[in-house]
Amino acid sequence: MKSRPLSLLNQLSHRCQTANAFLLSSSHFQLYAAGSVRIYVMPRVFIHPQIAVHWVNNFFQFGSNVVPQYGVAIGYTFGR
Repeated sequence: MKSRPLSLLNQLSHRCQTANAFLLSSSHFQLYAAGSVRIYVMPRVFIHPQIAVHWVNNFFQFGSNVVPQYGVAIGYTFGR
């Protein structure tokens, strides 16, 4: 008896269910801390560096419970 190959749709849905099984079986409680500062380079123009750190409980799928986040914005102050 020959086995029939799965259709592409069945293969994709099987992969999605397998990948999501890890996320559904864990509790991902998280703590979050962030900080930023405005540094004026001209009277109205500023640079705004930012840093954030997330601590995620039971985040073993990605190798670390600590997730850093960095960013920089450039801004202009209106008014005053």
